[in-house]
Amino acid sequence: MAVTWLAYEGAAPLATASLRLLRHRDAEDLYEVKRVYVHDEHRGRGLAVAALDAVESSARALGVSRLSLQTGKLQPEAMGLYERQGWHRIPCYPPYDADSFGVCYGKLL
Repeated sequence: MAVTWLAYEGAAPLATASLRLLRHRDAEDLYEVKRVYVHDEHRGRGLAVAALDAVESSARALGVSRLSLQTGKLQPEAMGLYERQGWHRIPCYPPYDADSFGVCYGKLL
């Protein structure tokens, strides 16, 4: 992982998101947001937005100009979050292109 963001309350982890280099692609590296997760008891507090913002900020600091991520069709809350935060659906990329339940998003930074 290039960056992992964690939110804590005391010693208890509440939320996380990571940025990883998925692969080199032509002259541009493909970076992917992974593991955006907020503990059930702490949802609705803006932690997922904060996690995405932190990872996007870290990507910009690394000189990344474009991000991608994958989620599933059975996660409408996640899809809504990404769309509200300016992510746009893109064709699924390997290794997710064979997953019939997969949905991929991209965002220019």
